[in-house]
Amino acid sequence: MAAGLDRFCGSTFWNASLLNRTDPDLTVCVERTVLVWVPLGFLWISVPWQLNILFKKNSPKTHISKLYISKQVDIKLTQYSFKLTGKFQYSITLLVMLVHEAVRRREKAVDSGSLFLFWLLQIICEIFPFQTLLRDALNSYSSDVPIIHVPDQCYSNHEFTSAVLFKLCIYFSSAILLIALSLSGRMIFTGYRRPLVQEDMWELSEKDSTNFISREFEEMMKQELRKAHSRLQKKKMKMKMKKISRPEHQQNGLNKGISQDVLVLSEKKSKRENNLDSGEEDYPHSWLILSIAKTFKWVLLESAVLKLVQDLLSFVSPQLLKLLIGFTQDKSVFTWRGYLYASLLLIVAIVQSVFLQQFTQRCFKLGMRVRAAISAAVYKKALTLSNDARKESTIGQMVTLMSADAQRFNEVTNFIHLLWSCPVQIVLSVGFLWIELGPSVLAGLLVMILMVPINGLLAIKSKSYQAKCMMYKDKRMKMLNEILSGIKILKLYAWEPSFEAQVQGFRKQELEVMRKSAFLSSVSTFIFFCAPAFVSLASFAVFVSVSTDNILDAEKAFTSISLFNILRTPLGMLPLLISAMVQMSVSNRRLEKFLSREDLNTGAVQRDLSYSAVSLQVSPGALVAVVGAVGSGKSSLVSALLGEMHSLSGSVNIKGDVAYVPQQAWVQNATLRDNVLFGSDPDERRFCRVLEACALEPDLDLLPAGVQTEIGEKGINLSGGQKQRVSLARAVYSSADIYLLDDPLSAVDAHVGKHLFEKVIGPRGLLKDKTRILVTHGISFLPYVDEIVVLVEGVVSEVGSYSSLRASKGAFSEFLDTYAKEEDSQDQNQSVLILCSSDSQNRNVPQRSEGDADERKGRRLIESETVQTGRVKFSVYLQYLSSMGWGYASMFAVVYFIQSLAFIGQNLWLSDWTNDALRYPNGSSYPAHIRDMRVGAYGGLGVAQGFLVCVGTLLLADGAIHAPRTLHSRLLSNILRAPMLFFDTTPSGRVVNRFAKDMFTVDELIPTALRSVILKLLELLATLVLICLAVPLFTAVVVPLIIIYHFRFYLTTSRQLRRLDSVSRSPIYSLFGETVSGLSVIRAYGHQERFLQQNRTTIDNNLKCVCQLIALVLVGCAMILHKDLYVSGVGQRQLLCLARALLRKSKILILDEATAAVDLETDDLIQTTIRREFSHCTVLTIAHRINTILDSSRVMVLDAGRIVEFGPPDVLLQKRGHFYALAKDAGICKTETTAL
Repeated sequence: MAAGLDRFCGSTFWNASLLNRTDPDLTVCVERTVLVWVPLGFLWISVPWQLNILFKKNSPKTHISKLYISKQVDIKLTQYSFKLTGKFQYSITLLVMLVHEAVRRREKAVDSGSLFLFWLLQIICEIFPFQTLLRDALNSYSSDVPIIHVPDQCYSNHEFTSAVLFKLCIYFSSAILLIALSLSGRMIFTGYRRPLVQEDMWELSEKDSTNFISREFEEMMKQELRKAHSRLQKKKMKMKMKKISRPEHQQNGLNKGISQDVLVLSEKKSKRENNLDSGEEDYPHSWLILSIAKTFKWVLLESAVLKLVQDLLSFVSPQLLKLLIGFTQDKSVFTWRGYLYASLLLIVAIVQSVFLQQFTQRCFKLGMRVRAAISAAVYKKALTLSNDARKESTIGQMVTLMSADAQRFNEVTNFIHLLWSCPVQIVLSVGFLWIELGPSVLAGLLVMILMVPINGLLAIKSKSYQAKCMMYKDKRMKMLNEILSGIKILKLYAWEPSFEAQVQGFRKQELEVMRKSAFLSSVSTFIFFCAPAFVSLASFAVFVSVSTDNILDAEKAFTSISLFNILRTPLGMLPLLISAMVQMSVSNRRLEKFLSREDLNTGAVQRDLSYSAVSLQVSPGALVAVVGAVGSGKSSLVSALLGEMHSLSGSVNIKGDVAYVPQQAWVQNATLRDNVLFGSDPDERRFCRVLEACALEPDLDLLPAGVQTEIGEKGINLSGGQKQRVSLARAVYSSADIYLLDDPLSAVDAHVGKHLFEKVIGPRGLLKDKTRILVTHGISFLPYVDEIVVLVEGVVSEVGSYSSLRASKGAFSEFLDTYAKEEDSQDQNQSVLILCSSDSQNRNVPQRSEGDADERKGRRLIESETVQTGRVKFSVYLQYLSSMGWGYASMFAVVYFIQSLAFIGQNLWLSDWTNDALRYPNGSSYPAHIRDMRVGAYGGLGVAQGFLVCVGTLLLADGAIHAPRTLHSRLLSNILRAPMLFFDTTPSGRVVNRFAKDMFTVDELIPTALRSVILKLLELLATLVLICLAVPLFTAVVVPLIIIYHFRFYLTTSRQLRRLDSVSRSPIYSLFGETVSGLSVIRAYGHQERFLQQNRTTIDNNLKCVCQLIALVLVGCAMILHKDLYVSGVGQRQLLCLARALLRKSKILILDEATAAVDLETDDLIQTTIRREFSHCTVLTIAHRINTILDSSRVMVLDAGRIVEFGPPDVLLQKRGHFYALAKDAGICKTETTAL
């Protein structure tokens, strides 16, 4: 094969000798074949995927102009005109790049991932050709141009004499343009200049929209739910067959001599069977997670690949570090290898960060999509639930499903890949540690195995606590929704203290369970911090104990520390992930139970009129009155006609569209005009005619903004009569074929009722040609109807005209006699009742004079929720800490600070431990007591960290329970004591959001975040101090950049986005509550899809904020490069500085107290290395240890900033001056030299 490649190139393809020299290079053949085709191969291989995206049917069409095409061709010609000489390669690559650009434009993406990877590979593969071109450029250019001046030359008017330098300028221009584009974060700068608002949010991509997400999820959910129902039916059948086949004599097993163990087992089985029979487990299981996994399988697969690559790259750094340390000890290795190892360390860190960023972005977006899918599914299920199923699901429970349970899935989905990633990291870490420490690592593995049952027990207990906590949360939210629904009655009867006590009772039970769960979390946290320490302690202890030859040297220690640091993450995250999975399993069971409940039977109402046996028939265009005593089934008859009742037998056949006016009027939180139109096309003439017929025109003069007046939630600013007339106007405007009117005249005055009957319902009204079924108690209207249906105890007793039924002397006649007597007794007070009723209609609406009519025009009753701007006030933090208790706050902060000191001390101790390899080089003289001291102190510091964190977590748990209790009590007390004006102008969803999502944040997220902030802040400060001591330039450049970006740009924008995220959730809950209360009306009009779309739009508004927040967080992460080499000791840093000096091969070496922080043995080793490796260099040494510079050529003695002596050491010692005095003080009385 090599010969073939040689013939293809016309020269040698591979020459290993080019790498075995100080100036490495590759052959021209490799540069022109392999390095060219690697990026091209990647670009060409990705073409099928790009074409599939480009030509898929449902992709949006994007207009491409001729100007755009010409610009793209021109740019591609410029970019690649200097790269490819072959016409075939050039043509194909140009077409491929245009396809990639078209896909980017079609997907409305800012950049192209495939093109980014292509250019990254291109840059990497251009390193050796770039080196060759640089040599040629420097040789061909007429003057000496420093490399650092090349970017300036690119933008000057100087004419280059070589096309190579022109190509060089293209590379620098592209890099500068890329940096400029990456720093143009419009959202960040917008958030810095002014507070962000909802209108600043970018539009969602199609795949991130709720419409797309819910459609994909619902298709998969139907399939999996169907399979789960099938499994449930098989299980039921199997249980039924077991019961049938069970002999009667086995029922009394104790009399037949069956053992007690078998009897207990039988009782347990019977308990499970009873649960199935009672309905506790009578719903499909194990389908929701499968539905989510199959819906988002490609995102899961992509993120899994990214995570796998990132995990594998994390193990490359320790191996490169090992090679770098080995390089410093082998002088025969070429210098370029050291540069290669150092460069690879940087490249691996950057590539690992890129893959981690892409993985995190996909996981966070996946979590966002899962939450949107679940929220949309819960809302849709609420629209389709049957009445029987609705009795089992309260509004509070459904709100909790949309808030807390959906959020659980969101959180777990973000880190779902850790389920397989943690074991993979553990296996790889143990494998690499085996290479370093041998079988000693099995001791650490045993520690990990022993932790498995502990985590299992904690998970089981945590699951039971989580189920109880969610149960009390449902009860609390149910009671809260009942309070908000009947707040006017509650205040009228002064029941605030009673209902407050009930809510606080549920809250107390909820917090007690949370307290127990927090204590379990403390144990998990103890394991989190102790597990890595125990594993490393066991491994190191066994390693140094099995043999006296096993001493930790720098190479083993550094590599092992890196591997143990990698091992710390999976060992710590796995218990937390298990805990989160347990919490999610509870939410999963609740969601599966709700989403699998029975839907409304849409087949109960049929459109086929070919029926035979008929119980009740209504002719088209007829006006039918339904009468009967209270509780006789009039409203149930209407519900049956709507298909809202459970059908045991029979059917309902309807021809035409239906409009429904419920007995309890339902109005939306919208303008009067929108309530009447209800999604129909506006027709001004018909609209005015409907308002006049429904007696709403007089009310328009009283309403502040006429038809544009905003009606509060549940029609709070309208009287009962006004709400009923708005509900009737909605039905009339819909122009339906059939009208179901459930006693609409009971809430209005007699004269208004007469007007409505004459102008709307009656024979001469607007609906005279429509089929009308009127449920009424008003006997004065009955003579004018076409037919009367009399109900007695839920059964149709009589059907006929007014005269025929009156003459029959049956149930209808009795009905008339009863109501006639009641009306006669009320005739004398009729006018007074009418007057009072008329006056009470508008008691909530202020009078509007002509002078302020224009001023109030369009005024909103319910303003948009206020979003705080600027920094979070310091008083807010103080209020939370005060609610927690200053004692708890101060104690756990001090405990965590001490834990941080223990962490630093453990690393410093390990750093000093590695110096034992230099103190006892042969290993045989290593004292056992020193070994035991090292192991004991290292393990003690690790246990101390875990104990301190456990104590701090317990203190935080107590405080974290006290703070939510205080804040919830204050919030509930303030809400209950707010005036009615507050409830008139505040949607209930906004209040529910405070008690649902915001209280969930206070309960669980803030304590966790507070603990993480304190721990990470202490860790960050310690790391920054160590890095700044090692690399002072880092302090001058990176630290100010981080501070400016984080506090001035990132924090400002992030804070506002989180506020918008919280505020944009309130409309979701408001719409949900409004939808559930008007469910029968929405179904009757067939507007389910319109409300579903409105819900998707509301969720999308929230997702826009979440998407921007995710992008902002990832940009913030990208601004900071992780420093993978963590060096804890000053002496270790000096060793690395020495290694850096070795790599530079400088002619002059300056050592400023280079060995001041190391022990004498290490000092001797360093001095020997300096004299061997820098024998050809001029070495300037600044030192206080006189013995280390006695073999120097000359010594300069300084005193008070002046040179007092200068000469060879021997001469200065003989002079008995300043140098002699220093040597005498150091115990050196004669000339001593270091043996070389």
